[in-house]
Amino acid sequence: MMKKNYYVFMAKVTLLIAGAAIVACSDNDDPIMQSAQDGQHVCKLIVSASLGSNASTRGLTLDGADIKAYWETGDKVTVYDGDTSIGTLIAEPDVEDDTKATLTGTLTGTVNMESAGVTLRYKSNVTYRLWIQDGTLENIASTACDYATTDAITVNSVDIGTTETVVYATATFHSQQPIVKFTLQDAAGQPIMSNGMRINVNATQYNVDLATPSDELFVALPASANAKFTFFAHADNSTKSYRYSKTSVTFAKGNYYPITVKMTEVSAPAGAEAVDLGLESGTKWANKNVGAQSLTGEGTHYAWGEVFGMDGAYSESPNDEYKNSFGMSTQSWAYPRTSGANQMQYRKYNSTDRKTVLEPLDDAASANWGEGWHTPTKEQWQELLATKGNTTDYLWTWCDGSTVKYNESSTPGWKIEVIKTGTLNGNTLFLPVAGHMQSQSYQFSGSYYSNGSDGHYLSSTVSGINAWAFHFHNIDATPGGTPVVNTSADRWRGFSVRPVKDE
Repeated sequence: MMKKNYYVFMAKVTLLIAGAAIVACSDNDDPIMQSAQDGQHVCKLIVSASLGSNASTRGLTLDGADIKAYWETGDKVTVYDGDTSIGTLIAEPDVEDDTKATLTGTLTGTVNMESAGVTLRYKSNVTYRLWIQDGTLENIASTACDYATTDAITVNSVDIGTTETVVYATATFHSQQPIVKFTLQDAAGQPIMSNGMRINVNATQYNVDLATPSDELFVALPASANAKFTFFAHADNSTKSYRYSKTSVTFAKGNYYPITVKMTEVSAPAGAEAVDLGLESGTKWANKNVGAQSLTGEGTHYAWGEVFGMDGAYSESPNDEYKNSFGMSTQSWAYPRTSGANQMQYRKYNSTDRKTVLEPLDDAASANWGEGWHTPTKEQWQELLATKGNTTDYLWTWCDGSTVKYNESSTPGWKIEVIKTGTLNGNTLFLPVAGHMQSQSYQFSGSYYSNGSDGHYLSSTVSGINAWAFHFHNIDATPGGTPVVNTSADRWRGFSVRPVKDE
């Protein structure tokens, strides 16, 4: 029979798994050394685990005004010594109280069981899991959105065997994410049935997409204090969009917040007009960019599919941020690129969902100008560009902002004017150069004419991992460059948006 010695944990216990030796302290601090007799010595950790008062593990149910958290058989918990993973524990819920469970698993490596050392984590603090959610508790529970940790575990006793040492401990898990239930209403208190929501927290966008339209959404968010929140939703089976903003918002980790948000219907800004250029499609073009204060203003820069814009506080690594938000998966994308990174596909608008045109929930024009407005498709940009070759009906003039100005502005850009006989004669559109953004500063390339740069405008049409865009380069050799519509737009770069209205 294997000899077993039981010691109540009083001081530091160091389990040298790799060296197959155990150092422990008994009640009288007499060290006891034992060596493994049959190969590698094993350390088994058995933890009596309980949940805090708030949501903190995979099973989540709504219990009245609160969320009840409970353990499920097979839940996995990772053991960390500092920042090093040293094993995985498997849960077996208590048959009478599923807020408690026994966690059992084997540890590897050198384990330093100090009071401030070993901790347990249910899932891990992988922030990108918060970026894409489906508005249900089940989704929060099944992803790393539901992230819970313990303080340093408390060791109750150590059972030293010949080839195995069993450490008995207790721990309480604490959720690290607040969960918010949003109930969406318009200004009159009527439900807004939406197929999703876009949430901006201190200039970071989080996405919620619902399988079935609803006015209630459960969302896991980062803990925040005195943060600025902006919410955007688009009404299902409607052209109406809604927004709500609030500053000094605090969501504490582990807390549940059921809140009703009365949202304001989005409308176009003052001075916004739909210019009729007499196009065959009937498309009418806005007279200024989204976010622009004037007809020649550059406006706000948007990554493809984002609705809150890049200007102001923005990540210095928006490529990584955008990949989190819209997600680069590891699946191969059937697209003629050679490098591995370019063969990745995004989690949305990809070869799986086959969506090729922005939905209103992801359209910066719809989100910021409201009913009837949207970002032009590639075909609408191509139709506009085709007017450059129709010198009978249209006149394209390069305004360099110096010798030729539009509205006395020093901003360079293309002026498009209807010159054919009729009521539309003289109707004018101006597309200013506004560069693009890929961090908190503008990024350009090449040599530029005057004080101009390049003009980049988003379309709503995707092309593989890129998006179609309208752009022109203002260079010395060819002032204003040659405008083109092509697939050169990296989705994550910030471009200008010029809204349109369909006939």
